[in-house]
Amino acid sequence: MADGRVRLAAGLMGNAASLLLYAAPILTFYRVIRKRSTEEFSCVPYIIALWNCFLYTWYGLPVVSCGWENFSLVTINGLGILLELSFIIIYFWFASAGGKASYI
Repeated sequence: MADGRVRLAAGLMGNAASLLLYAAPILTFYRVIRKRSTEEFSCVPYIIALWNCFLYTWYGLPVVSCGWENFSLVTINGLGILLELSFIIIYFWFASAGGKASYI
């Protein structure tokens, strides 16, 4: 019983840390929206983070894992997918034509 509580506590702390990591660029994108320009920011870190979220979400699904034992992994990375997609959409919305062309 104590082992389950430790696992739950570690999972919750890991999810909280991951949420903070995924939410870290919010201030940067607030600045992008306010200035209506991506300035010299690169979209590459957000694309890589999105790929990471896709891979970990896939890993946590019951198709790959044993049942739903990695449910917390799926939920936090699913949230990460939504945040990273939002950041990428905002980036391309405010990127200059030259900035968009460098990623296509």
